[in-house]
Amino acid sequence: MKLKLRKELLISIALTILVLAVTMGVVGLYYYKSLFPFSNVNIAKQPTGNVKVEFATKIPVKSKIEYGTTDVYVNSTEATENYEMSHLTTIDGLLPKKDHYFRLVVLDENGNEYMSNFYFL
Repeated sequence: MKLKLRKELLISIALTILVLAVTMGVVGLYYYKSLFPFSNVNIAKQPTGNVKVEFATKIPVKSKIEYGTTDVYVNSTEATENYEMSHLTTIDGLLPKKDHYFRLVVLDENGNEYMSNFYFL
């Protein structure tokens, strides 16, 4: 009888931990998404051959753009010096007639780094 009760108690504890973990994951995801998705993202090729990247964030952050011809980002712009909410970067020297992948990377004032999904142009 004691063994059965102990087994049921362990199962109950395990299920409680699982429910708490899932709940915390959902709350964390909601919090993350409420701060970032990046808003008003605009990535546009310019007639001069460079690319203009513009976006906004809900809190002040430093930003940089990672980019490359595959989703392995081998190039990066310099990070901005100031914490800002409106961001505009021009990327020069892209390979002509090649598609490029872009990812936004930001750093908040607490040192937390956030990355967007990739954009393809």
